[in-house]
This record gives sequence, C-alpha cells and structure tokens, in this order.
Amino acid sequence: GTKDVWVTDSQGGTIEDLPRYQGVVREEIVLNGPAGSEVGGKIYTPWLSAVRADDGDDKAYLLGTAAVDERTALAAGGYRRTKVVNSFDADGFAIANDDQGDISINTDNQCTRTEYARNPGLNILATVKRTEVVSVSCATTPNRPADVVSDARTYYDGSSTFGAAPTRGLVTKTEVVDSYSGSTPVYVTRSRKAYDAHGRVTESYDGLN
Repeated sequence: GTKDVWVTDSQGGTIEDLPRYQGVVREEIVLNGPAGSEVGGKIYTPWLSAVRADDGDDKAYLLGTAAVDERTALAAGGYRRTKVVNSFDADGFAIANDDQGDISINTDNQCTRTEYARNPGLNILATVKRTEVVSVSCATTPNRPADVVSDARTYYDGSSTFGAAPTRGLVTKTEVVDSYSGSTPVYVTRSRKAYDAHGRVTESYDGLN
C-alpha cells in the first residue's frame, strides 16, 4: 500500500509530501548564531500543474512557487510578516505576482500582471507582451490611472500590432504608458531594434529617435 505523508512547518502549516516535491525547500530559518534565537524565516509553498504528460508509468508536471511567507523577528517581540502569492497559467508561466507586503496592513500591496504574445506552432511561449504593476492587491480591481505604478508593452519581429504572434521572438519595440484618456492608457515608444537574419542587433533606438 501507500502512505499519505504530510510535512508540518514551524508555524503549524501543513503540506502533502508529494513525490514531485522532492528536493523542494519548504522552510528556511535564520538564527543569531548556532544556538541563538530566531532572526527570521521563510516558508515556501509549491505550485504544481495538472499532469502534462503520462506514459502510464510516470507523470510529468510543471513546478513553481505558489507563495512565500516571510517573517522577521522584531526587537520589541513578535514578528513582521510578509507574503507573496504567485499565479501561473497552464503552461507554467507567471501571470500574477501578488506582493502583499506586511500582512498586518493593506496599504503596501502591489500586484504585477503579465500577459503573453505566443506562437504555439513555433513553440514560442515565453514572449511577454504586457507587464502592468498596480499599487493594490491582485484581488482588488485597480483604479486606473491612480493605482498604476508602471505599464509596459512589447512588440516582436517588426510587427506594429500589439499582441501579434511572434515568428522569431525578437523584441523590436517597447512602449510605456505616458498618460491616460479617462481610464484608457496612452503609450509612447521607449525603444526600437532591428536585427539581421541571424538575430543580431543591427539598429537600436531610444524613445527620442
């Protein structure tokens, strides 16, 4: 038969000890010297995808870090606790990073959302088309533009169409948000590049060119 094993961390949290988690760090604790008091620690919660391949005997999964809970001992006693939660798509690429900061307050939250322009037929999957950072949690609908920290878009392979499927995966233009028309972002060019047939940069321009 099989045994269902669970691992308990120093804070009382539990996680199932799945075979795919072999070698994954669950917790780190920093001490003030070999026998000193705890200075701080981190607890890592893994992310596991659905089965990606199965030959009948073995299964393949994608693995990532779903959350990091960090604690720092305070001189007055107790801990300052922070938390970061990551979300992934079915292909294992990060789509959201929810930095909750100090979990005792909600004024230092920050959410980074990532979107991709892909060409699965050419196995081009990691090409980011937009990264937006807002100063609220990922569970909160941002008030644009007030909550926007940054917003950048990327174009590939000479296309002028945002989100067009890349054919080589070479970045040829980047844009950043410059202003808003109501709640609609207005972008300006930050950089442009051209390449030769071998993917080497032949021309490079900044936003002023």
